[in-house]
Amino acid sequence: MGQIIGRLGGTVAGFDIVCTYADGKVEGRLGGTLHGADLALIYDPATGKMEGRLGGEFEGNDVSLLCTSQEIKGRIGGEIVGINFDLRAEDSRTFVGRCGGMIDGFDCNLYNEGGVVSGRAGGAVSGKDVSVKFDADVTFSVAVVVAMLAYYWYRRTGLRFLDAGFRWRLF
Repeated sequence: MGQIIGRLGGTVAGFDIVCTYADGKVEGRLGGTLHGADLALIYDPATGKMEGRLGGEFEGNDVSLLCTSQEIKGRIGGEIVGINFDLRAEDSRTFVGRCGGMIDGFDCNLYNEGGVVSGRAGGAVSGKDVSVKFDADVTFSVAVVVAMLAYYWYRRTGLRFLDAGFRWRLF
């Protein structure tokens, strides 16, 4: 059994990531008690197929991805409300790409630094730093999926709660 534990963003406006990986199952929590989401994924390393659910029955999204050491492709959510994941490995230590469309999407630029996924999810201005430690039983690509799902959930739910006060003070 392995763990995927870390943080998306800073101390104030960030999300905790606490998941376990065992027998092809990724389970845990992204974010806090109020604004977080449960994560339950089934991963088949032989085919790269990863499916499951992010969030609850009503507020959640289905997850359907192809997750290999070379690419992470698929869809989060349904056909109408959802986004595509399209990430590729530049080498054995780097995943880059885009999740979502040109207007509502976000970039991914993540690195494997000795068992820690680090880098940036989202852009330079509205994105978040990523620091997620993963055990040896967990592949880098699975840890990247968890980090990107955390950022997706943050954008989908967290921004309206965590950053709303700051935005109102600016205008």
